[in-house]
Amino acid sequence: MVHFHFFLLLDSSHKVLSVLVNNLHVHVKPMYQLYSILKDCDEPPTPDEINIASAKRQLDWKTEAEYLQKLEKSLENIKKAFQNQQTHAIVS
Repeated sequence: MVHFHFFLLLDSSHKVLSVLVNNLHVHVKPMYQLYSILKDCDEPPTPDEINIASAKRQLDWKTEAEYLQKLEKSLENIKKAFQNQQTHAIVS
């Protein structure tokens, strides 16, 4: 019975996270973009990134431009992956 409750908790936690991420995506684009970049990082966030994410430091225009460039690059990679998948599906 304990395991069942644990899975319910995981399921509801996932839903809450989805709602929060969607809220960022719709209402707070820069924070959503930062979330997207940090989520895909292989290494832990830097102290500077933590300060930006926790609103202890304002994101300056240069750093924002760098993050936006990284995000655009990752979006291009995703688009290319879908195009390749579609091409292979048509050929098969």
